[in-house]
Amino acid sequence: MSLLIQLRSILYFFLMGVGYSFVLAYLLGVIQCIKYAWIKNMIELNAHILFTVVLYLGLIHVNQGIIHIYFIVSLVIGFFFGYIVYQPLILPFAMRLKHRIEKCIAKFKQYLKKRKAKKQQKRQAKQDASESVK
Repeated sequence: MSLLIQLRSILYFFLMGVGYSFVLAYLLGVIQCIKYAWIKNMIELNAHILFTVVLYLGLIHVNQGIIHIYFIVSLVIGFFFGYIVYQPLILPFAMRLKHRIEKCIAKFKQYLKKRKAKKQQKRQAKQDASESVK
């Protein structure tokens, strides 16, 4: 394997480690509100499986799927680097984003309740009008 392909592979594993730490930390923050532990575990397991599939599919394109121990070391270093960067810089932004999404969902649910109530009032008014005619 040429030096350029090895450097590209090391960089790929490092960036995948950083990305994995971001996604995993954010996912763990998001699934905290789920009540059932088995659902949390299934989501987390699927995230790990999906990451592994994406990692190895990308590796096939980078260097035809060859793995060396220093690639794994690069992945671990990237994971820890991402975790160190994630905590003070990205986590506050991610939690603000999560909060905004939750507010939008709450507003949308409130809108749907109001819309349903208006439809119910219209139906009731039609029924009252038809009963008063009889």
